[in-house]
Amino acid sequence: MNKAIMMGRVTKDIELVRTTGGTNYCRFTLAVQTGYGDNKKVHWFKMIAWQKTAEIMSDHVKKGAEILVESEPTMNSYTDKDGKKHENVEFRVITWEFTHGKAPDIPNLDEVKEEPKRKGRPPKNPPPQPKPAPAPSGPPIIPPPPEDPDWMSIPDNIDDELPFA
Repeated sequence: MNKAIMMGRVTKDIELVRTTGGTNYCRFTLAVQTGYGDNKKVHWFKMIAWQKTAEIMSDHVKKGAEILVESEPTMNSYTDKDGKKHENVEFRVITWEFTHGKAPDIPNLDEVKEEPKRKGRPPKNPPPQPKPAPAPSGPPIIPPPPEDPDWMSIPDNIDDELPFA
């Protein structure tokens, strides 16, 4: 797995989009500055976030926000109507965070609920809240982006069969 860690500014407000299968995602450009003095350069990177990450980013990250992104590069290729082949690199967001100032009030992913909050007084006898499920042990499992034909799941119990360990 390859990783890229970049700090830069978002070039426009992030817009949430939904696939035909109902999965949320967002695409945005991250402007990353390198060098100093007369040698300053700006590089523009295409980024994509999926599911809850995309939902939270589209709600809270606005044009000009400086963020730190851990991502995975993916190579995309397509052939246009004239038969010319095109390739580009896009970075899939794994994790991200604000780098400067006070970040907006962003909920924990485990606390995000689909129900809108009611205004006014709370009920006299609120219903009991379910207890949260225990946190899973081991490293988190990051699902692949949908429609990725190159993704392959490797079972946890085959450590002895791998040539590198």
